[in-house]
Amino acid sequence: RTQDLNYIHMKKKVEDTKIEKLQGSLHCISALVDAPKQNTHTIFLDSDEDLDEFDAAKHFDTVPELVQRSHNRPKRSQLEESPAQPETKSNDRLQRAREAQYRELLQRVERKKKLDDAMQGLQTQRNLM
Repeated sequence: RTQDLNYIHMKKKVEDTKIEKLQGSLHCISALVDAPKQNTHTIFLDSDEDLDEFDAAKHFDTVPELVQRSHNRPKRSQLEESPAQPETKSNDRLQRAREAQYRELLQRVERKKKLDDAMQGLQTQRNLM
């Protein structure tokens, strides 16, 4: 039983390091946990009247379709300089790879929980002997 416990403890440490490595490489971890968005862009206005007239596309100098983006929000001048790039297969491939990494992270977290449970079970059995 001691060997089993040591083996599970070693496997748990391996999972911990792999989880940390994955979390370091993924940037949108908060989306997995349904946590509120940490980075917000706050714009201060002088009055409620200014709030009614506020146009985010005009403020950020971009097209209305890109206002909701929190990253890579090009300005109109940048869009005019380079032609619009349609979604390509490489973007789809990157998206699928990112989703696979998130799935792997979730699986590793669940595996770690199972290893914790098994380790606790073996520890209680060992203590009862």
